[in-house]
Amino acid sequence: MLVDGVFLLRSELDPLWDYRIFVQADFEVALRRAVERDQPLFGDAMAVRRRYLQRYIPGQQLYLQRDHPQERADAIVLNNDPTQAIIP
Repeated sequence: MLVDGVFLLRSELDPLWDYRIFVQADFEVALRRAVERDQPLFGDAMAVRRRYLQRYIPGQQLYLQRDHPQERADAIVLNNDPTQAIIP
């Protein structure tokens, strides 16, 4: 089974995974993609930006600092440019 989602590389979930892939993108890239993708969901570009700057990005920063998912991962996909994704 393949499981996809955010915050899945937390220590309490470690026993559930056989192989862990961390997909990494810069926050600026994630914000730009969200503005393009999520306007129908949240109303307009400013609403998307506000939600990501106030909620998503701070949550991700806390997750990165607290759980160190890059260190738990068996592989990391660099996803700033999906056409050039690199698995180091």
